[in-house]
Amino acid sequence: MRIAIITENFLPKRDGVTRTIDMLLEHLQAHEQPAIVFAPEGSPSYHRGARVIGVHGVPIPIYPELRFLFPRRAMGEQLARFNPDIIHLADPMLLGMTGLYWGKRMGVPVVAAYHTNIADYMRDFHLSALTGTVWRYRRFLHNQSAATLVPSPSTAAVLKRQGFHNIHLWPRGVDSQLFS
Repeated sequence: MRIAIITENFLPKRDGVTRTIDMLLEHLQAHEQPAIVFAPEGSPSYHRGARVIGVHGVPIPIYPELRFLFPRRAMGEQLARFNPDIIHLADPMLLGMTGLYWGKRMGVPVVAAYHTNIADYMRDFHLSALTGTVWRYRRFLHNQSAATLVPSPSTAAVLKRQGFHNIHLWPRGVDSQLFS
């Protein structure tokens, strides 16, 4: 199975999203499943056997470690050349919407993994007025996907209350060798 991973957040940044993608790529490599990753510029060119294509972006003013990513038409051409069987959107926002567009255009199923409650962060950054907009946007994006993957039953319950559909549990687990 050929998997395209589209993420707004990748190495060298270390957090739950990048750790999950790293574990996914490790699994795919161990099972000889080809993958390609679209991630922010500055990411490594290859990771765990997968080619990583950098996407240009600008720092988000309230959280400069992350970027608003602006895909170019070449992204669709690169996706078509890779010919994925599935597109995995990792905590999608702007770049994720582009992945969803290309998935639909190419007739490739798209799954979206929900990692971060961005709407709650709006309050932390004194942008509470945007909370509803963020929920609507993310609900639209996830509900256009074939499935939304969540890490826990509590996250599934939050998303169901917000009107998300087709939610599936994708527990990340704890590496007992790393955390013993």
